[in-house]
Amino acid sequence: MAHWSHVLLVALALTLVAHEAAASIAAEENVQEDAQALMRRLLASAQSAVPEASAAAPAAEVAGVAPETPVVVLGPFNRTELLLNPGLLRVRTSGCAHIVSQGFRAAVPDSFLGLSLDVKDVEGVANPDYIELVKQLTSFQTGPLYMRVGAYSADRLVAPWNGTVYFALARLHRATGVKFIMGVNQHAEDEAVTQMQVKRSQQLLPPGSIVSFAVGNEPDMYSLAAANGLPGSDLPKPADWLGKNWVPVARRIYRAAFDAAGARPMLAGPDWSDAHLSPKTLQWWLRSVRKSLNMITVHYYGGEILKDTQISELLDDARMVSKMSNVRALVNVGKESGGLPLRITESATISYGGVQGLSDTAGAAIWALDVALELAYAGASGIHFHQVLNRAGNANYNAIVYDANTSTVYARPPLYGYLMLQQSLAGGADIVGRSVSPSGCKVWLLKGRGDGSLRAVVINKSGQGSECAADVQLDAAQARRYSDQAAAEYIHAPGGLDERWRVFYSNWYYDVQGSARLREAKTVPLQRYSKRDRRGHVRGAGFVAHLTNGTLAALVNIPLASPAEQQAFDAYEAALVAAEVREPGARTSL
Repeated sequence: MAHWSHVLLVALALTLVAHEAAASIAAEENVQEDAQALMRRLLASAQSAVPEASAAAPAAEVAGVAPETPVVVLGPFNRTELLLNPGLLRVRTSGCAHIVSQGFRAAVPDSFLGLSLDVKDVEGVANPDYIELVKQLTSFQTGPLYMRVGAYSADRLVAPWNGTVYFALARLHRATGVKFIMGVNQHAEDEAVTQMQVKRSQQLLPPGSIVSFAVGNEPDMYSLAAANGLPGSDLPKPADWLGKNWVPVARRIYRAAFDAAGARPMLAGPDWSDAHLSPKTLQWWLRSVRKSLNMITVHYYGGEILKDTQISELLDDARMVSKMSNVRALVNVGKESGGLPLRITESATISYGGVQGLSDTAGAAIWALDVALELAYAGASGIHFHQVLNRAGNANYNAIVYDANTSTVYARPPLYGYLMLQQSLAGGADIVGRSVSPSGCKVWLLKGRGDGSLRAVVINKSGQGSECAADVQLDAAQARRYSDQAAAEYIHAPGGLDERWRVFYSNWYYDVQGSARLREAKTVPLQRYSKRDRRGHVRGAGFVAHLTNGTLAALVNIPLASPAEQQAFDAYEAALVAAEVREPGARTSL
């Protein structure tokens, strides 16, 4: 079998790009067309030589192919170029340059990724494979993972939770550091029930493991009647309950929970069913419960159970942004109310358990990745992807499935999206820009707070058969600051967005049962290209990621240059200056 570095890059073509400062845009396009024709011939001649065993992995390059002058290969249609300059991010999509952000930075908080669990069969979280999958999610120094526990079932429970629930949660906490937002009842309108649940959780869970108590679940749905074949609310309230009773009831129940929690502000709410909660309604509710809160919570679902049938519908960028257009307003209400953070404590592609063939696909993985970054960009402090561990059948949107009848666990495609999110936020990160082309090529640009690295998350929302290319360009000062070597992680699905089984993360994939990763992880190395003036001075540099053939997302990590790299850069520039002093006006070649 050929060595990894000698295998053709098919699905994730990551190539060098050279730009001459004096070249015109028209000449550049001609060079690109010639280079693309060359690459197509190389791909056609070399694909047959790729060993069958490595066909599923989008691997790297052909030895001896690279010419002395780097080949120019950019996405011919979905090209997105990022130009990172001090305080200015420019993007060129399909040849049109425009400003995306100027001096913008969104600091993504620690513990941004969370999970949400219904209380049914929650003992599955103590399964060793479940614990191992959570450990993998928490291995990137992004802070403890927050798990919201209870949801709908907790808000209908009027008895104490079974002791096995607390045992399982305590075991998960000790093994992984997970912390909990514990659901307690509001629906019963009984202060004693709520207080009993708060006190029992504090008694049976390890000290420091509870972040907050979520009082109630979707009070705006308490009066929901069955319609169009969908179930309504269990024990429905009168139709006018929300307008007449919600705030007075909340005042009583939140006060009871506050007292049971030791008069500490560690409650969460209102747990609204979507992100379109009116800011005025939120302010009205906050006036009655503000002093007991440590966060504001709402839910976010990407689509509708009776309308959406394809994951591509949920990935439409304009629709996604429109559905969360109110989030920033809610974030601002929280800031004005003493700095309360807003968390999305329940999220999935489609409610009512999701849709098979949509919620459990590779497309759902990049949907989760993109939605999470959009919400962080809007100022949310976290997102919890919902899971239902139900003996009668797990939800279609579950990233982690637990079969209570056989005590087995396995991963589904959305988990790959959670992993790339965590990896993009490793050690803490800030969002410094975003761009999307009309054809669905999207780029998020982040900067690591801990290591200073530059990270580009490239998402191909058009899926199979389409191409998506991103060119991250640096100015001269940044070319000195960052390394000339980068690496890309990637999510690859041969069947595109609708793929349910053959999904790969940088070559490896999860076993059909358990938490084991099969095959070795193999990132794709990227070599930097440079832009030089006529005298040879470096005026810029960059990295190109080109996604094709079922590669749906890539995470390009550009580390800071080592001292040796910076010294080499300085020595090169100093040699040019010295040569210019000896021969003024001469074109220098080193």
